Parts: sequence; structure tokens; C-alpha cells
Amino acid sequence: MKRIIILTICVILIIVIAIAIWNIKDEPIEPSIVPPAPSDLASQYFVNDVPKSLTVGKANVNVTLPLFDEVESTDENAKSLSDLSFAEEINNQVLELFDNYYQEIVLFKDGVSFDDDKNDIIKNKQYKFVADYDRYDNGSIISLVINLDYNTSGLRSNAWKEVFNIDVEKNKKISLSDLFSSSAYRSQIVDEVNKQAKEKSIKLIEPEGIKTIPEDQKFYIKDHKLIIYFENSAISKSELEFVMPFEFNATLNKFSI
Repeated sequence: MKRIIILTICVILIIVIAIAIWNIKDEPIEPSIVPPAPSDLASQYFVNDVPKSLTVGKANVNVTLPLFDEVESTDENAKSLSDLSFAEEINNQVLELFDNYYQEIVLFKDGVSFDDDKNDIIKNKQYKFVADYDRYDNGSIISLVINLDYNTSGLRSNAWKEVFNIDVEKNKKISLSDLFSSSAYRSQIVDEVNKQAKEKSIKLIEPEGIKTIPEDQKFYIKDHKLIIYFENSAISKSELEFVMPFEFNATLNKFSI
């Protein structure tokens, strides 16, 4: 009799478990919830394209400058910096960069210069100063990369980049040291630059490679990648850029190495 009771209980348990499993199979499977990636706060902030062009005699200027609004924005889709005095400070630095070269190039508007070798005045070609910029948003950081080309027909010619890396949340310009939790980043960057230069057969001024990078080393962030930029003649005879293999945390605005 006990055996029959035990068997009956076992059968009932098997039926109950089978029904439970069947019901579980019929229930839709909820997709796993993946937390959204940190949004690029920087993309919500507006930067004005400010063109400045002028042709005077043989001097030609054609630039487009990035300037922040210096008044509070009423557009929720285009925020202005919360510290308007900081916006003005950045704008003044951008305008000063332009004005320094503008004032110089208009001196050549008549297309003449002094030739020391021949002790005479010589005619020259058109002088130009052109500039545009690229903008990259990563986390709360805007990287404004201003591409400049200044040419005085052989008297002075140069193409280079000026970079403004701005944290729109903290209202401050950031340096490389702000992007790392450890000072080891400098040696890591040096090693990576030398490694890539060797792999790509890039001839550096110092045959053994660079030894260090300055505190104000130029850089920008593009697609969450750290780009180290060197001007012409800084470490080679040409402009150079190196993409670092570091991982960017858009929430902390930090790179891990």
C-alpha cells in the first residue's frame, strides 16, 4: 500500500513539473536589457561657423572660425555654455589666432618684399591665409581642430593645426593629463608613437625616436580615439598624427591604458 502511495505521489510530481515546464516554454522570452551607451553631451552644444574673407591687393584671406554663443541659448536643441565668460574667453583665443596672421598678411597686400641677397625690391605672387575646422564630440568633450594654411609665396609658408579641447560640462579647456588617472600615460604615448613610426617607416628627427612629450602636447579625440598631433618639424619634417590604442570611457571622460 505504501509503495502505491509513493508511486502516486511521484507521478503527480512528474505531471506538475511537466506542466510547469510547458508553461515556461509558452511564455515569451524577454530580451536582456542592455544599458544605453553614454550619450555625447557635447553634441548638444552649438558652435557658430564664422566666415571671414578679404582680398586686398595680393593678399587673400578666407577663413571659417568656430565660435561659441556668448549669450544664453533659448533653443533646447542647441545649448550654449553655462559659463558665458568662458565662452568669450575661448572665442577671444580663436580670434587672436586669426588676427595675428591676418595683420601680418595684409602687410603684403602690394605683393612686394625686400630681397636681402639682391638688395632690391622684388615682386611676389598672391599671399593667402585660409582656415577651416573640424569638430568632434566625445562624451562631454568637444574637440575643435582648426586647419590653417598660411602662405606668403616662399617668404613664409606653413600648414598646421590648432586644437581646442573643451569640456562643456566643466567649462574648461582640457589637457592630456585630464584624460588619464595615472601619469604613466606619457611614457605609454611615447612608446606607441615610436612603435608606429617604426612600423610605418616614418623618419623622425631623432633616429632613436622621441624621448618624451611636452605638457601642452597637441591632441584631439575623434570617434572615442585619442589622436596625438605633431606639427611640421616637431618630430619629423612633416605633420604627423598617431592614433592611440586606448579605450575611452564617455561617462568619465577618461582613457584607460
